[in-house]
Amino acid sequence: MEKFSPDLKCFNLRTWDLFVVQCYMSREISKRLQFSKSRNLGRSSKVQEFTWALQTGFNTNLRYHKALANIVAWEATKKSSSETKLRKAEEKLEKQKAALVERMKNEIATIHKKAEEKKAMVEARRGEEILKVEESGAKYHAAGQVPKKFLFCFSA
Repeated sequence: MEKFSPDLKCFNLRTWDLFVVQCYMSREISKRLQFSKSRNLGRSSKVQEFTWALQTGFNTNLRYHKALANIVAWEATKKSSSETKLRKAEEKLEKQKAALVERMKNEIATIHKKAEEKKAMVEARRGEEILKVEESGAKYHAAGQVPKKFLFCFSA
């Protein structure tokens, strides 16, 4: 069985259980010593010193473990509140990210739609120009003439 030492680096249930057992035993010993003190008045100073030392050690250990338990509880509450804030911030950022992604997708879709419309307009204009050229070419062919603006170097 482990002995309780006040300079523990960590606090766990096993050490707390050992501490409680030691405290109970030290109280029982101090009660018996006080009873024997009342029966044997000749040894009262030694018994009193021993009882005082035992009680002081008990109180010191009890204060230490209470303070340690308070610190552990404080740390747990602060950690949980910080983790909650972190989760809320992450959720908020995820919502903002989702909204931004949706907006960018809509913008990309709008750009693609406008590009398709512009492509259709350019193709329609090209078709009109080709049709116009074919008509004027057929007209000149029927008349047997060469266009005047055909090539500047060949025009007279």
